[in-house]
Amino acid sequence: MEGVMTQPLIRAASKLGLVDRWMTPFWRVTSSPVKKSKLKQWFAPFVDSGLPVTAQLMGEDAEMITRVAEELLKLGASDINLNFGCPSGQVVRHGCGGGMLKRIKDLILLFARVKKSLAGVPVGIKIRSGFDEINLAWLQELSLDDSDKIFFHYRLVKEAYLPFPFKTALRRFAEVRNVIPNSWLIANGDIDTLSKMTDVLKLGFDGIMTGRGWLRNPSLLMQMTGICPAQTDEHFWRKELFLNTLIEAEKDDFFTFSRGNAIELAILIWGAGNPVFQRLIKNDGKVTDDATLLRSMINEFDELLLARK
Repeated sequence: MEGVMTQPLIRAASKLGLVDRWMTPFWRVTSSPVKKSKLKQWFAPFVDSGLPVTAQLMGEDAEMITRVAEELLKLGASDINLNFGCPSGQVVRHGCGGGMLKRIKDLILLFARVKKSLAGVPVGIKIRSGFDEINLAWLQELSLDDSDKIFFHYRLVKEAYLPFPFKTALRRFAEVRNVIPNSWLIANGDIDTLSKMTDVLKLGFDGIMTGRGWLRNPSLLMQMTGICPAQTDEHFWRKELFLNTLIEAEKDDFFTFSRGNAIELAILIWGAGNPVFQRLIKNDGKVTDDATLLRSMINEFDELLLARK
């Protein structure tokens, strides 16, 4: 979730114990040489958390992907993931991300080349059910080691983020588990409650990856592992995550976290009707400087949330 995964959010969530590992947003690999300093800056907040980090890469050039992966491994990545699932129109038009699911042979060859070049390193993939129709049988052609993980989002690329009843997700989760019964399989997509997690894990999945669902319920992963503290109210943890993100951002003088970042985070956590979002949008013309506004929100936070209906 590029744009949401800011340095302050990563630090706040890690300190609160809301996650047990990270997967980065994808780094787009092109034919241009990567600037190591820029890559290090991008990766630093993840590895500085002290948690295992899966570095996610997207591209078509196996040699260049390998070079970037090797740099990230030196920086502390625990494993590499190749993104073949992103449904963004711009990404798909360039043949990357979910666009690779239209070129399965190329996808398999790319994976094999990267896997061979990174001998001994776990290399996983992030995919969807298919491009415009369900297509899963090809997964049996991948040469996966015991440590390689498949992150599976149940929607088709063409379905982007269309709403579906969760029974549709469960049906497709069951299909992919049946195709590759012995591979590491991580479920993704609309998993935002403990009951949904339980239903998915009963299908034989090895883990859960969550993004938007986690923002709506930041205690979700703690609930799954059974280490959630006594205070389990979802609103409490939404508040804690947002407030602690602002506090972490203040340490950087809001250099890595803007009003726009706060607006995007607030709407994902609470929705457009919440008073935090409304305060950021309207601002009542009181403050023109972003940093001043965000500092004031730290002080007003409890009062703001008490005003919610």
